[in-house]
Amino acid sequence: MERILVVEDESDIAELVQYNLQAAGMHVTLAPDGLPALEGLQNENFDLLVLDLMLPTLSGLEVCKAIRSNPNFQQLPILVVTARGDATTRSLALALGASDCLVKPFHPRELVERVRALLPRAAQSVASASTR
Repeated sequence: MERILVVEDESDIAELVQYNLQAAGMHVTLAPDGLPALEGLQNENFDLLVLDLMLPTLSGLEVCKAIRSNPNFQQLPILVVTARGDATTRSLALALGASDCLVKPFHPRELVERVRALLPRAAQSVASASTR
């Protein structure tokens, strides 16, 4: 079962994401902000991160940057979910290491399909790293 960490401060959106990913057979852990997310990554193994950009204490962009600067998490897929759908924000998120971006409001089915699309890449990265 794939383990997904969802970092979202809006409880309604967090619960929507959790419900749909769990219905798709994934185990979901919620974090309300960037600092608990980084702590969670240190304590548990996750297959993918769903990351809101606008968080109260530590922004999603800062979380993304911190994750990509840690060699243990450089291959972790990050799906950024943001209300800021402008090209500049999406480009910045991708430049900082996001694997994909999804703009709010989104259809839950699209969220699940994007997560599923990113998960095989994570498995392939781990497999190729272990054969080196």
